[in-house]
Amino acid sequence: MIMMMLILLSDLKKIFIMKGFEEWVKDILKRKKISLTDVANKMGVETASLSRTLKSGNPRLDTIVKLSEALDVEVSSLIPREIIH
Repeated sequence: MIMMMLILLSDLKKIFIMKGFEEWVKDILKRKKISLTDVANKMGVETASLSRTLKSGNPRLDTIVKLSEALDVEVSSLIPREIIH
């Protein structure tokens, strides 16, 4: 399932920027009551770097996987529903 989702994301990445990705992730952070800095630390990246990635709406696949691991969520939960359906 995750591999299929990553392949889908790989194909979408070529033609689509995930609009609203930053807000989507921030909503997850809020619901889990954790900070962006906490997540960045778990990922081993600077907070500013993660913030830029989220704002870009065009995260790399490995970043999405690391983000899902740091947030302890499925990769699919990081993809706004309008992309999945």
